[in-house]
Amino acid sequence: MKHIRNQIEEAGGRVFRFGGAVRDAALDREPRNIDFLVADLDAEKLEEILGSHGTVRDTGLDVPAFAFRRKGAAEEQATFTPARGASIEEDLGRSDFTINAMAVDLKTGERIDPFDGASDLHGRWLRAVTDTVFEDSPIRLIRTSQIAVRLKFQVDRGTADLMYSSAKLARNLEPDEIWPEIVKLLTLGERPSFGFNIWRATGVLGILLKPLADCDVSLGKKRIPNVLDHMLVALDSTPSTKLRVRLAALLHDLGKPGTYQEAEDEEESFIGHPGLGAKLAGKLLKRLGAPKDLAKDVKHLIRNHMFNDAFDLSDSAVRRLLDRVGPDMIGDLFDMRFGDRIASGKPRLAMGKLGSLRTRIERMLAGEPDKPSVKDLAVNGKDLMEALDIEPGPEVGRILRELFERVLFDPDLNKKSKLLKLAREINKS
Repeated sequence: MKHIRNQIEEAGGRVFRFGGAVRDAALDREPRNIDFLVADLDAEKLEEILGSHGTVRDTGLDVPAFAFRRKGAAEEQATFTPARGASIEEDLGRSDFTINAMAVDLKTGERIDPFDGASDLHGRWLRAVTDTVFEDSPIRLIRTSQIAVRLKFQVDRGTADLMYSSAKLARNLEPDEIWPEIVKLLTLGERPSFGFNIWRATGVLGILLKPLADCDVSLGKKRIPNVLDHMLVALDSTPSTKLRVRLAALLHDLGKPGTYQEAEDEEESFIGHPGLGAKLAGKLLKRLGAPKDLAKDVKHLIRNHMFNDAFDLSDSAVRRLLDRVGPDMIGDLFDMRFGDRIASGKPRLAMGKLGSLRTRIERMLAGEPDKPSVKDLAVNGKDLMEALDIEPGPEVGRILRELFERVLFDPDLNKKSKLLKLAREINKS
């Protein structure tokens, strides 16, 4: 970019790195993209200079901005935005948050920070630059959550109040604006539930994702009776970062409020909720503009998420499950159900029953014997008695069964040294 910068400066312009690039550098993060602000040079001249070095594309935003790709490069490397204000500070005042309203003069190295974004970076706060930040660009109502999740920042109280008072503006957003932000929220952060809870607290969720907001009710006597809370914990708990798995975990119980039945002497029931949930999820994803194939996969996972995972399933029952779900989807279904089990307060079932069934299916697909047992462990009762100095009896069997459950969940543990170390920990518990 040095040649481009030199040519811009020779034409009388000044180049500033700004926005996310400055923020990410301060956070020691690899910038997702590099934004440059160009002052004292009109848009036509800037486009001409960029065009002499590569391919230029107008980003199509209200503000003129050019995405640049160097000759021979496969992807766009940067965005150049002509300054519009009488000063750089005025242009930075059009940013969304203070942490994005900083710039660095590439010629002098001077940092320009008119809204004290550095302090908010240090405190890990998302703070709006102006009171009209969401009125100026309603997509920021959506973007706030994904930025907060991705950076692990909190939304300050004043900004949350602004979101609440501006939430109705989310109705004006188009699917092609909303969907990319939801994808980022679900796939780029460790705890996406945090972003959905920001929308929940500010009223955005009910406008943007009403079927999900309708699940903000408590039903029955579960560990997490609130259906929305349960789905958000399932979302965070799934071990997969695949979009279809995370969407399915987020939406898997949409059908529960509509199928809830309470019985006097029995546990509450939700008969038919997977089918209704798949239908509701399909409608929601269509409205959000999700790709059809993705929506189809998500519905398939939701429809099948209540499969029987008993230890004593017959071989034919396991094969029917595999045939119904498909070899390409079965792993994703287990990842989704794992999150569901954790959210239901059943981690041992997630590691035990699910792990056992998953191993059976993996062996079946590999053409191996499909019923793992304690005999497959790299240690036996004699090994445990010698290592732990214990007598034959029920305690040996208990430790072996516990080791077996751990190995079902994590097959890499099935090494003698690792198992004996685990056995010592189990023996002390």
